[in-house]
Amino acid sequence: MLVPGGLFFLGAYGGVGKEGIVEWDRHEPHRFFAWRSEDQTIAAARELFEVVDSHRVPMVDHDHPFHSLTLRRPAG
Repeated sequence: MLVPGGLFFLGAYGGVGKEGIVEWDRHEPHRFFAWRSEDQTIAAARELFEVVDSHRVPMVDHDHPFHSLTLRRPAG
């Protein structure tokens, strides 16, 4: 539940629009991964929210950047 005008933080590892089960996943059952591009993540967020801030956080230990978005629920 988010009040009209309320802020929402979305953080997700990104990528190149790849998705699926990966062979290196050690969990059973294997998990489904979806690495959306920055553009895909922002476009999906804009369907329901105003994007207040969006930036990438480079990750040192792997190739997937972290997408950091601050979103606002529309007032009306």
